[in-house]
Amino acid sequence: MDDADAAPTPGSATPKGSSTASSTESSTETSTGTSTETRSARWAGRARRLGRFALPALVWLAVIVAGTAIGAALAPPVTTQVGPFTTQVRIQPSLTPGVHLELPPAGQVSFNTYLAPVEVRAGITTVNIAEARTLLSSPNALAALQREAPDELRSAAIRAALISSGCALLGVVGLGLLVYRRSWRKVAAAGTGLLALQAALGLGVATTFNPDSFAQPKFSGLLSQAPYVATQADDLIDRLESYRSGLGSILQAVTTLYGMSGRLPVLEGSATADVVTVLHVSDLHMSPLGTDLTQRLVRDFKADMVIDTGDITTWGTDAEASSLSWVGGLGVPYVFVRGNHDSRVTEQALARNKNVTVLDDAVTVVDGVVIAGIGDPNFTPDQAASQGSGTLDEGDPQVVAGSRLAQTIERWNTTRPGKPVTIAAVHEPYSVPPLLGKVPLVLTGHFHSREVKADPSGTLVMREGSTGGAGISADFKAIEEGKPTPLNATLLYIARTGERAGQVLAYDEVTMGGFGFASAQVQRTVLREPSASDPVGAGAGTPSPSGPGAPSGSP
Repeated sequence: MDDADAAPTPGSATPKGSSTASSTESSTETSTGTSTETRSARWAGRARRLGRFALPALVWLAVIVAGTAIGAALAPPVTTQVGPFTTQVRIQPSLTPGVHLELPPAGQVSFNTYLAPVEVRAGITTVNIAEARTLLSSPNALAALQREAPDELRSAAIRAALISSGCALLGVVGLGLLVYRRSWRKVAAAGTGLLALQAALGLGVATTFNPDSFAQPKFSGLLSQAPYVATQADDLIDRLESYRSGLGSILQAVTTLYGMSGRLPVLEGSATADVVTVLHVSDLHMSPLGTDLTQRLVRDFKADMVIDTGDITTWGTDAEASSLSWVGGLGVPYVFVRGNHDSRVTEQALARNKNVTVLDDAVTVVDGVVIAGIGDPNFTPDQAASQGSGTLDEGDPQVVAGSRLAQTIERWNTTRPGKPVTIAAVHEPYSVPPLLGKVPLVLTGHFHSREVKADPSGTLVMREGSTGGAGISADFKAIEEGKPTPLNATLLYIARTGERAGQVLAYDEVTMGGFGFASAQVQRTVLREPSASDPVGAGAGTPSPSGPGAPSGSP
């Protein structure tokens, strides 16, 4: 090759340092790419290592938690005898920790004794009525119950804790075998984790236990105003003795209720008749006590329906109406007639509940019982104005309302002679006279005092007291004098079929001490079967003789 061929041409000349720059750029790109890949690989490796550790740990934790929940839920309760009460005690994980005593139909007492998510729950399942009556007649036996009940419950709670722990362990082991395919090492690890969890819960109970909580019980139901007074004490023993005394008082009250109900005679004719139980309430006046009493009588005494003769509110406001949804949760039909403290807004709010029937000069049939009702013609939420004139002339709005309802009943009975009206419901007793002789039974309220009268016409008139103890309309002077308005409700037993179909076989008058659960009484009146010479509805037993009378407190 000659020199001319070997020499580079001007266009193809390579600048000085060109090769070096190109090499450096390539090296930099390679280094950057390698560094990025290295970091990605490093993070991927860490993620894989974390996944290999975290996933088994989460499965292990899930086995412990789920197995514990299953085992504790299936754990049988511990049954113990506390005086006349057969009581069941459970201990299980819960988001509402503390000690909860269920005392139906009175309510529940709760003590927030610690913060650990564990619940101790004791409830009465059966009652020995004969023993309850014996206790009521024996001060020494009742005092012994007050002393021994807390110790019996504590012993049962310890046994329940052991059973619940054992069942939780079985639940974890069983679930572990399903998940781990009989890998005993992993199952043992889950069991060990459960033991550690139980130790932690025990430590949580011990470290957060607050004996002062026994002086701050939370009552619900009829016990929400229970006479539980826990005195201020400086040491644990005194505080626990205060708790023992309070619990004993509560048990005494519940014993009284069951002892009284156990004396009720058997219903005449109930063996051959289909009996419907009607709960009559009136004048609740927004009382939480009245609400609780209604709910618990429906539930614990198996009421088939409720008839409310008005004044469920006090002022008939929108705010009050918004709080009436509890009626829809009763689970039984609820028949309502407006009182003088109830507004149209009240009616509309109640009517939105599927189980509610609002009667205003109308007739309905519920569970085979024919009920007629009319609302109070006056809306007088001002208590001073609600007393009325006390007159019974024909132009009185109450009498006019009663006459309208009587005509409605006559039209119904004429067109349906085989299914006549059984019950007429009105709020004020002043509406009753036009209904006498038209129906076997008239239910009313308004005066906050109970009265039962067998009219010569054959109509039984039952005026209910205040199921709410007059609620926020209560006579506070009477409360200060220690004479609060009692909580009244009545359970009526009406034959739906048989020879006495449509007749009241008996009624139970339930009376609870006002503004507290200091007393409880259930009194049954059995009505004899009327003879052929009796007018319709006669044979109403021997109720107290008197008319509508004067009001007790502010209606």
